[in-house]
Amino acid sequence: MSSKAPLKIAFSAFFLNDESSVARRRQLRQLKALESLGEVEVFGPAAPLPVNLNASKDRPKQPGLKDFLKTRLRRLNNLRIRYGAFRSSRFPDGHEFSSIAAAWRSKTEFDLIVASYGPWSSLLTAAVLKAKNRNSKLILDYRDLFTANPFFIGIPGFRSLERAFDSWIQRNSAAISTVSLGLAEELTEGTAVIYNGPYLDNCSASASNVAPLSASVQSDSLAIGYFGTYYSKYSITPLIKTINETLEHGQLNFVLAGDSLILADQLGQAKLQLRSKTELNVRSLGFISSAQVETAREHLDLELFFTMAEHAKGILSSKIFDLIKLNIPVLVVGNCIDRETCLLLNSLKQVIYCNGSVCLIEHDLASRKIFPDFESFYRGHFIRH
Repeated sequence: MSSKAPLKIAFSAFFLNDESSVARRRQLRQLKALESLGEVEVFGPAAPLPVNLNASKDRPKQPGLKDFLKTRLRRLNNLRIRYGAFRSSRFPDGHEFSSIAAAWRSKTEFDLIVASYGPWSSLLTAAVLKAKNRNSKLILDYRDLFTANPFFIGIPGFRSLERAFDSWIQRNSAAISTVSLGLAEELTEGTAVIYNGPYLDNCSASASNVAPLSASVQSDSLAIGYFGTYYSKYSITPLIKTINETLEHGQLNFVLAGDSLILADQLGQAKLQLRSKTELNVRSLGFISSAQVETAREHLDLELFFTMAEHAKGILSSKIFDLIKLNIPVLVVGNCIDRETCLLLNSLKQVIYCNGSVCLIEHDLASRKIFPDFESFYRGHFIRH
């Protein structure tokens, strides 16, 4: 093959047309970087349906029967998701297999194969391509952990098969990247870090921007927003404790959007736990567009940022980079914060921690190579000489 011939690149990624989250937009950044290196063929389906954009509506003060049933069904679904039964994150899986079949049928001789996890079937697609192109280089990008995932623990009997597959594909990769230093520590030695947002070279844990909640209440009301998914490992207990300890009166107006029905339910129940004269109101906007989120943010005093109730394998929420970009005052809810998250949060103009007894998880921040973008990472490993 001529040295001037463009690289033949296979990119195994799912839902490339979905820009609903920072994590999903990461795949588009990867694709753009790969296209600067050579000819790219994508293996993986598009998002099946666009996000349903609901008109803004005020949530009724008392949730109705429909909301009650949705909440209970969602909790049952969380159990199914956690154990991986017919979920794309773990074995067994009822997910899209057309990309695996397309990889098996492909006649192209690829120089480079890139897989973006999850779902795990993107890894299996890359494994099929690697088996057919043994001289090609394989790179893996883990947006989440596979077999060590704290959200999806898998089903007994399948876990050993999953671990064997995960170990095999990592051993056969030329390089691995992930989204945070915490996750890099859980993967193989030499794993590179490419953040889902700008890397802050000069971020430092300064106390000058850390304030109590009471100092932020400049009037009788405070608008607090949360836009995104509310996970089962999150807890509002530190928030309610802080409200009871620091606020004697006033009005807290919560504005929610995205997959946050459980949070709305918990906030509704929290009204009964308030010991002060503080009034708590909840407004749910449903699933809204990025433009609508930006409009809603213009009317906020604070935005919620949740950490896990227990430290979970270095999970670093992609939401933090939206907050850094917009430099929004943030109300941090959760007891466990790793040092990496703390450094990033303290680059904001104002941070409020809802619990004074924060458990700080240490990381060796200098032990991993951090790349500012995918272009520099790919060119450093795979540029044709």
